[in-house]
Order: sequence, then structure tokens, then C-alpha cells
Amino acid sequence: MPYRLYFLSVSFLLSWLLTAQSGWQAREVLPIEAERIWPLPSGGWLALDGAGTLRSYDAAGRQTAYLWSDQRLGAPDAVDASQPLRIVLFFRDWQQVLWLDRTLTVVGSLSFAEAGWTDVAAVATAPDRGLWCYLPWQRRLVWLGDDGRLLREGPPLDLILAEVPDSVRWLQRHQRRLYLAAPEAVFVFDDFGQYVGKSDLPQGAADVQLSGPWLICRKAKALWWQHLYDPFRTRTLPLPPVPAIRQTWWKEGRLFVLSQKGLEVWQQSGE
Repeated sequence: MPYRLYFLSVSFLLSWLLTAQSGWQAREVLPIEAERIWPLPSGGWLALDGAGTLRSYDAAGRQTAYLWSDQRLGAPDAVDASQPLRIVLFFRDWQQVLWLDRTLTVVGSLSFAEAGWTDVAAVATAPDRGLWCYLPWQRRLVWLGDDGRLLREGPPLDLILAEVPDSVRWLQRHQRRLYLAAPEAVFVFDDFGQYVGKSDLPQGAADVQLSGPWLICRKAKALWWQHLYDPFRTRTLPLPPVPAIRQTWWKEGRLFVLSQKGLEVWQQSGE
């Protein structure tokens, strides 16, 4: 028994030291098991499991009665939950979009092929129930109605940029601007699809996201911030000691880490 108490005491001390040195404090673990997560404006979460089922959780991590699954389409390549009454699911291989309401019931769909568009690489919610889309073969952004009609288009990027992204991570509308995340940088456009500038990402960037005035990503064992309107304002902080991180998400001053335990909630020490 004394040896067991000694072992537990040493394990607790090492865990405490690692947490203290990382600058983080563990708050709680939400019982969410998933491969990917997306925050909802209500404070809850959407979670996608390995079988391609999308489920809704409240802010406390309690699963709601709402879920979506489609064995034909499989798992979506991207989810835009910025408008909870018009959640966007994008299936790149199928070149199709589904719109879900807050109960994760399908309320609309769009086939890009049937609407006359090919090779749409990324989509984002646009005003008036439409979509912003990035077309790599045209090197431009286009704004489409929910029926696929062209409403507005930006200029070809190869007339503006020396290097145009062929592969992209995501497209997002944030604070009345459009952000197109590529592997090496995030390209910025105004709300009319006109190019504004870009922010380079650190090598090996993962889990790239936008939060308030910040561009945030995970690189190696650290979290990296850059101000959207002042690129010289950057910050790096070591990640908390969580093994096998699946995804990180910065939200409302807390770091949410998706791991084998669930969705771990961490807060910076002293806050």
C-alpha cells in the first residue's frame, strides 16, 4: 500500500508540474467523442464521428436528440455552422451542398454539377442564403444563390498574385471579410470578393481557425496567434500536456482540445 500511495503521489506531482510549466489549467472534460468538432453560436458543438454521423451537443457537452447521417454521401469535407438555422455541409467529391436547420434536418441542397459549376474546392455562407465558392480552375471566388445562379464574381487571382493556391483548407466569412486558407497562407478578400492581402502561416500549421481579431493555429507543440489587422502582433504559447491531440479550438478565452478522453477544456494559468 505505501508503494501505491508513493506512486500516485509522484504521478500527481509530475502531472501538476507539467501543467504549471505549460501555462494552462485543466478545467473539465466534456463527454464528446468525435473525429472533428465545430462550435455553434449558441455555445454548443457539432461533432462528427468516424462513421460520418453529425451530432449536436449543448455547451455542457450533453448530447441533444439531433443528428444527421447519410450513408450515400458519407462524411462532409467541410462544415460551416456560423448560421445555426442554415448549417452548410460541403461534399467535395460529390460536388454537393446540404443545408441543415438547428435540428440537423435537411432544408435544402445544391448540386454544383447540375447548376453548371465544376470543381468547387471550398464554400462559405454568404448573405441572402447564398454561398461563396472558390474555383481553383478559374482562380477566383464566386458568390452563388442557393439555386446555383451567379450573383457576383471576384477577379482572377492569377492576374493579382504571383502564386495562386491550388489546394485549400477552407473558406470562411468572418467580420465582413472572406478568408481562404491554403496550406501555407490565409488569403483575405473583402465582402465583394476583391483581394485584400494574405497572412503567412507557420510551417506545419494545423487546425487553422479565426476567432475575433485573431488568426490561430497549432504548430508542433504550440499554439500560435496573429492579429488579423496587425500582422506584427503575434504570440506563441506551448500546448497543454495532452497526448494524441485530434483537434484544437480556441473559443471565448479557453482552449478546447479534442482527445481520446473527450473534449478537454483548458484555461491559461492566472486567468
